[in-house]
Amino acid sequence: MQRRIESHGVDGDWLRVSNATPCPICGGDGDCSTHADEAFACCVTRPSDWRLTNGGWLHRVTSRAARVAAVTAVLAPRASDGLLADATLHGVTS
Repeated sequence: MQRRIESHGVDGDWLRVSNATPCPICGGDGDCSTHADEAFACCVTRPSDWRLTNGGWLHRVTSRAARVAAVTAVLAPRASDGLLADATLHGVTS
């Protein structure tokens, strides 16, 4: 369950992270937040080039599907060599 940050206007599109939905940048469940469309995160622990007025930093977040596709593209040649058999059997790649 996500907690909505109490604010008005543009800031109303940000959701506070929680145990169930941790920060996609640092993994924390405290003061970070994610944008409602999940394309951006405000992380209070990991710096980026874009400092925000609330003390956090703005990060672009790639979708889970895009991250999985990128990892799959990198690992695909190794999978054909049988190097990922143990990881696949143990559910690491799922």
